Amino acid sequence: MSEDAPRPAGAPAPAGARTAAIAASAAHVRDLERRAFARPSSRAGAADAAAAAAELARLRAVEDERAPDRVVAPDLLASADRVGGADRLGGADRAPVVQRPALDGSGDGRNDAVADDIAGHVADLPPTLGERAAAIARATGAALHARARRLTRRDIRRLGASALALGLVAAAGGTVHAALTAPPPAYAVFAEEVPEGDRVSLISGDSIAWESELEQRGTIVLEGPHLFGERDDMLRVGVYREWLDADRTEVCAGLVVDNAWSFRTTCTSEAEFRRSGLVSTFDQEGVRIEYGWMPDGEVLLETEQTGVQTLEELRALDLPAVAAIESAGLDLGIAREVLPWAPDVLAGPLELGEFDRWRFFALIVEIEAAPWESAPRPQLCLAARDDRTRADGNGIVVGCAPAERFQEDGLSVQTDDGVVAQWDAQNVFDAELP
Repeated sequence: MSEDAPRPAGAPAPAGARTAAIAASAAHVRDLERRAFARPSSRAGAADAAAAAAELARLRAVEDERAPDRVVAPDLLASADRVGGADRLGGADRAPVVQRPALDGSGDGRNDAVADDIAGHVADLPPTLGERAAAIARATGAALHARARRLTRRDIRRLGASALALGLVAAAGGTVHAALTAPPPAYAVFAEEVPEGDRVSLISGDSIAWESELEQRGTIVLEGPHLFGERDDMLRVGVYREWLDADRTEVCAGLVVDNAWSFRTTCTSEAEFRRSGLVSTFDQEGVRIEYGWMPDGEVLLETEQTGVQTLEELRALDLPAVAAIESAGLDLGIAREVLPWAPDVLAGPLELGEFDRWRFFALIVEIEAAPWESAPRPQLCLAARDDRTRADGNGIVVGCAPAERFQEDGLSVQTDDGVVAQWDAQNVFDAELP
């Protein structure tokens, strides 16, 4: 029998026919994929891509569902309805059927003409981006499903191990993130109920509470403020969290005097506080204060006097002004007339000069330079006295400074009528109206 002769129904396929069909089917699928995922530059090209994507999606569905190979082409069904109605499909006038190739290559590729007919029908529709995207999505989903069904157990074990490793990495990353962002234990002080007398409140006189001071400075306090120590402590550490903007908040610690006002405040970012806490040093005029707040809640407050502590140490500085005062001797009677209070006078007073109605005196006294100092120490004072008003206790102006500040900047006072007097460590004095 000639190879070109028609093959009787039910006769076995000639040798090599199945191999040829597999190759033709695979080539057809590759062509559909190329057309479906192409980048069309014209309306006709877009229509062709949409048709190819639709056909590819249907082929994937046929294979995944293991449906019979013989299906009815939609366009031919419509033609059958037009000719004799849907009931004719069950009789002799049944619409032609098309055998689609399976993706495994078992088909014979005889549906190419029907596919071309479908493509022509799709080309008449508006090639919208949504239609094409939907068809491509269906085709992609079917392809992924088909590949998943073909995975071997070894592939599944590998995928499982990879997923487990990724899960462990994600869990570790989540743990690290939580550790970096979780509130440190120190923040617990903001949640505690503040005992009576511990929270700052208004104090008599011109002083205001530290909390009110923060409000007046425009500080936006997120949590706090909280003061560590006892209420009768002259110097305490106060802490709070401050809002700067939508992306930044800071942790702040300050040195608070008499529960009312702060003279030194240091802030750091939330992240830096979690890493290393907040530690700062106030070092000025012979006093060093180290203070801080740790993420675990530890509070640091240490005060050390590093400057001149005694009259002997003041003499050792060899300042001409000090030598001049000591040469004048000690006259407590005049000292009480010069100073509006009664400190321990160590030397003087020494009259420096006179300007207009004011007389100016220099003294060495022993007082505390600041309320946070632990003990009094020698200081130098410049006093101005108006002899016309001294009888009623008025007309006296005094300025004092520890040795460190006096050695560097000297001393100056200004009277109520504008006279300015200056005196320095070299014992140089001057008074004038500005």
